[in-house]
Amino acid sequence: MDAGELTGTVFIDLAKAFDTVNHGILLCKLHLLGADDHACEWFKSFLSERSQVTVYNNAQSETAKISIGVAQGSILGPLLFVIYVNDLPNVLESCHVTLFADDTVLYCSSKCPKLLQQKLNSDLTRVCDWLKTNHLTINIKKSKFMLIGSGPRLSRLSTSLVTSVGDAPLEEVESYKYLGVMISNNLTWHDHIEFIKSKINKKLGLLKRIKNYLPLHSRILFYNSYILPSFDYADTVWGNRGNETLMADLQILQNKVARIILDLDYGSSASSALKKLAWKDLKTRRIVNRLILIYKCKNNLFSYNFEITYHQDMHAYNTRSKCNIRKSAARHKWGHWTTVNFASNDWNELPQEIREAKDLQTFKVYLNSFIDT
Repeated sequence: MDAGELTGTVFIDLAKAFDTVNHGILLCKLHLLGADDHACEWFKSFLSERSQVTVYNNAQSETAKISIGVAQGSILGPLLFVIYVNDLPNVLESCHVTLFADDTVLYCSSKCPKLLQQKLNSDLTRVCDWLKTNHLTINIKKSKFMLIGSGPRLSRLSTSLVTSVGDAPLEEVESYKYLGVMISNNLTWHDHIEFIKSKINKKLGLLKRIKNYLPLHSRILFYNSYILPSFDYADTVWGNRGNETLMADLQILQNKVARIILDLDYGSSASSALKKLAWKDLKTRRIVNRLILIYKCKNNLFSYNFEITYHQDMHAYNTRSKCNIRKSAARHKWGHWTTVNFASNDWNELPQEIREAKDLQTFKVYLNSFIDT
């Protein structure tokens, strides 16, 4: 977006993905990945001779043998499915693909809408051919297309892009929930914040109804296990955008939780309530989570390769700021809102002994101590 490009994204839904895995193809892929004959025989035994019955109101159906699919609910099921689809990216020519279990996202960027549509449809055809070869089926009704770009860039489009599977066009959406995050086509995160607020308000209603039966430590446990994860989840992504109004809406909810837990009136001091509970406000939590992410990237503890440039990469000699992050150049506000750029100032202000902590746990202890002072 910072470069003025559009990103075409196809969220692919697979019909009964885990239930249609072909055992022969899976065993072949296991062998190609290095599993020896004994291991393949073990997996063959694990997958074969399975059956199922249905019981309802003391009535039982006939036993049905299962000749395809991987067992859901088992530890091996998701792993075997990941192995099964692991070679899907090999068929692509222009697009990228993100695979997470049976959630598949195809995406491509370009400044030219016509070229973008051509690349997406071409690789989408290749994906469909691969799925057919591997006995998987795309659910056209549940698969969606989204064109992502800045608001001004999207408004200047004269025609809509069309992506299709065969002769069936995919529905274009402006917002889509992917891995628990509501992604909108202009990346404003308004829809996601509303989604978070809706979830937390429902949980607050439950807390209000049961709080009189809970001691203080149980109320706090309810917050830590049932509400706080909703505030924190993926905040290193959606929490970077400089929208104070949306962030303030979430802070109001955290303040509300604190008052409920402590049996305080609505007009009582929120900061005093947070201090009494020893809670960080949400802005501080987002800073901490971003800094932890940077530490993980710096020490190769994170799988995604963020493009982070340090001052030591710019000089052939040691300097006092050698561990400082160098902000990447940005043409527009979108570039300034990247996770790395947003976290750079906070990272650079950390004492060197914190940034060079020997392990992640030590870093967290040092960081929280520094933040709390």
